[in-house]
Amino acid sequence: MCSKHTGEAKRSNISLFIFCIILSTVTFAAAFGQVPDAHNIVGVQHPLMSLDQWNILKAPADSSGSGIFIIGQAGERVERGDLLRVHSVGKFYRADADSEITMPGAYISMDAGVADAYVRLLTTGIFRYDSRYTFTTGGIVYGSTSTGLMSTTAPSATGDQVQIVGIALSADIIDFRPDFTLVQVP
Repeated sequence: MCSKHTGEAKRSNISLFIFCIILSTVTFAAAFGQVPDAHNIVGVQHPLMSLDQWNILKAPADSSGSGIFIIGQAGERVERGDLLRVHSVGKFYRADADSEITMPGAYISMDAGVADAYVRLLTTGIFRYDSRYTFTTGGIVYGSTSTGLMSTTAPSATGDQVQIVGIALSADIIDFRPDFTLVQVP
């Protein structure tokens, strides 16, 4: 009897484990904007998805991103793709690595807007902008001394603030994960 219950418990745990994998996979796919549409995951029939239908590394469309967003009020004119910081008045301004006062960059603006407009802000995720960025693929991406921009070239002038904001997946795609540590160039 004990072994029968143990076997049932094992089957139950395996079913729960497979369910958790499926749930996690669906959640992960949804985060990347994927809409899985086939049947098979790890040998388990599932009506919603299939690993062979996924392209997790598929880039978002030009001038867009996927990830975690918030809505915030711009404190000045901002453009889609600008690296933004939070100002002491609670509004979002373009980051600039020339000064500690205008850093750290914490968000990427997903919309263009004038002062006091509400815009979507990417807090972490994947962002693509073909005509605006020319990163070195695989390079560390930094907040730039060009207001609102990011670059794979670290700021290097005396007094500049060095902040890592992500890694370049290609010349125009960033895996945006800002580190709020600032290092001042001596």
